[in-house]
Amino acid sequence: MTDDVLKHSVTKDDVLSYTGGPVFHFMLPLSLPASLLAMPPEPPMYWTFERDAVLRATLYREDMWASSIGIACTKMSSQAWEVESEIDLRTRRAQDLMTQAGMNKGWVNFITKHLQDYLLTDNGAFVEIVRATTSLNSQIIGLIPLDSLRCQRTGDPDIPVIYRDLKGRLHEMQSWQVIDLVDMPDPGEAWFGTGHCAASRAYHAIHREAAISNFIDEKVSGRRILSMYFVNAMNQTQINNAISSVHGQADAKGVVSYMGAVIVPVPGEKAPEVTAIPFAEIPDGINRKEEHDINLLVYADAIGLDIQDLQPLTGQSMGTGAQSQVLDDKAKGKGLAAWRQAWTHAITWNVLPDLTTFLFVEKDYKDQQAVANIKDMNAQWLDRYVKNTTITPAQALQVAVDANDLPKEFLTSDMTPESDLSDAEKVDEETPQGDQAPVVDTQQAAPDVTTEAVKEASTAKLIAAELPEAVKLFEEVSHE
Repeated sequence: MTDDVLKHSVTKDDVLSYTGGPVFHFMLPLSLPASLLAMPPEPPMYWTFERDAVLRATLYREDMWASSIGIACTKMSSQAWEVESEIDLRTRRAQDLMTQAGMNKGWVNFITKHLQDYLLTDNGAFVEIVRATTSLNSQIIGLIPLDSLRCQRTGDPDIPVIYRDLKGRLHEMQSWQVIDLVDMPDPGEAWFGTGHCAASRAYHAIHREAAISNFIDEKVSGRRILSMYFVNAMNQTQINNAISSVHGQADAKGVVSYMGAVIVPVPGEKAPEVTAIPFAEIPDGINRKEEHDINLLVYADAIGLDIQDLQPLTGQSMGTGAQSQVLDDKAKGKGLAAWRQAWTHAITWNVLPDLTTFLFVEKDYKDQQAVANIKDMNAQWLDRYVKNTTITPAQALQVAVDANDLPKEFLTSDMTPESDLSDAEKVDEETPQGDQAPVVDTQQAAPDVTTEAVKEASTAKLIAAELPEAVKLFEEVSHE
């Protein structure tokens, strides 16, 4: 299966065949100037491949930023997901497609690569939809993540991307051959859909944190003297000779990093006057923890994480538990939630067949308890109106199904077929919907479709639409 997917992929020339013997691997930085190999104070101009190369290189420039990206990728790649379909064969094929994505390297490997491009490049993340043939309607046999730095946007909705393989060949990709997801897309039409990724939004915080870390590292590490103490005045020659002498002693002892202090005696008849010259200490005026906390907050906001994912709350009062809950609830609506929704839509509508949907499953017991409480409240309302004969048991069942409190399989016939659809829900296109639904002639209907059934359907549909308003309406009617 892997060979078949690769045969029809634009990345087929990116895979080399091992023929035996030693392997030499050379990596060139895409012909970037040497000045861009380091992290500049400002990223290159928006939008260029050089800018994205610098943004993606931030992963190697600052440890806490790299850890933050790793946490984000781990959270999303480890989240459970499901494929739903009314046809078992389609469900199994869709599951195989997702679990074997990325040339059978698996879901975690595939989605981690995808998310890094999504979070670290303004160009966004690209996924190739590999089909059995070049036809639009042919079977989809694989999904492969594409290197964002080799995907050129064209602005053409029919051929949105040109992919450059490792041999320099260009491949025009049709709209049905590629998925591209962008974080915070720019509204300017001239940018062809590029966005503003997390690394772009947090760049200055990353640079600042890296600079502070490098400064502290240079001040407190390395083989250098930590301080010098001397008595009375000294000339430059004496200082240089003292340092050279200490380096020689360190070489003799095999010291690599730590050297300690230098004490230089100066003979003379004056009273001793000790003066210290520090060489390795953090200067006054820099609150390391405060700067670190500010940068971490920028990281969390840019990526869309709860700040406690990066730094647990410590030394706080008993209100920390409630604060943690509030922060967790707020984080559900941040950047990664947008990616998750975009991914769900892209896979459901562009990859999976009819009557088949993809969705993430979040096993949050607090949310499950809230849903259970709502179902219990709905059941109490329905039970009350069944007992006072305001509605029938059949209507109550219909209402519960329409509210997703009970599975639709419990219904023998659906009295409200025009139910609402979610953003990731599909219907059979052959089933009449909306204005095309058949109209029931109550005068010539079959025996099982009576005027009373139509009334029950109308009542059930009203209750399902909005239970509180329906309850109020029924109370008014009963009172009259």
